[in-house]
Amino acid sequence: MRDLDFSERKFGEVLILGGPYAFVYLVEDVLIDTGTAFWGKKISEYLKEKGLRLRLVLLTHSHYDHVGGLPYILKSQNPQIFAHPYFEKVLSSEKALKLINELNKKEMELIGFHEDSYLFEPFEFLPLEDGQMIEFKEHTITVYYTPGHTRDSVTFLIEPEKIAIVGESAGVPNYKNTFILPQFLSSYSDYIKSLLFISTLEIEALGLPHELLIFGKENVAEYLKNSYETTLWYEKYLRGLIEKFGEDWEKIKENVVEDIYQKHGLRQPFHAFFTNLQAQISALKKE
Repeated sequence: MRDLDFSERKFGEVLILGGPYAFVYLVEDVLIDTGTAFWGKKISEYLKEKGLRLRLVLLTHSHYDHVGGLPYILKSQNPQIFAHPYFEKVLSSEKALKLINELNKKEMELIGFHEDSYLFEPFEFLPLEDGQMIEFKEHTITVYYTPGHTRDSVTFLIEPEKIAIVGESAGVPNYKNTFILPQFLSSYSDYIKSLLFISTLEIEALGLPHELLIFGKENVAEYLKNSYETTLWYEKYLRGLIEKFGEDWEKIKENVVEDIYQKHGLRQPFHAFFTNLQAQISALKKE
């Protein structure tokens, strides 16, 4: 299980809240992502303690561990919310809403945080546009569509710090940074294109959502290169398992647990890891 430490650090004037369990980003009065329900409660308490009022919430994508904290944020804040236009299809899907609720509740149980009244439900938001620039007092945030992890994945480049908040469009490292788990859940080909695009941006820090933060232009370039190469390898690895075991999901799962999850010391909760793995296999079969 990832560390649950919650701290505050700064990169330039960008506040990075949270820790290895989940990182979220605060730029003046703009919050980027909320983490899970458990994390959203912590953020809400932090904002109250600091006397901060949010003007905007920007979402990198619609997964439970990035939007699950919204119900707690919206209990005490009244920000405008921005997300990729495809998010509307997620919010109108009973199946998607049920999954977001189930995964958040399962994670709360895993942590030992019980909240019977928790409910993630549809909310109003404004659509982000590719290339859109959000300008305020001291910062500019440029929006880039980076699909592949999900259809609604977005990267935010914050300037002048040049910190890119990429959601899971650049993979998720293990806590030792010796392996980067690829995250192509909706499309492998789109994920590769997005990863290559992110690599063309001038980035001084990579704002990842879990485990680690990457600082320094050279370190960012190395991480993105490793993520790209690992993704190419992982695609071939999974295709090999599909070819060998066909529809035998248990055999595929058994191999991936041993070869990937255990070997590289991944700390993502099992239920989330397996949900993502099924989506990856489905994406590869479609392509």
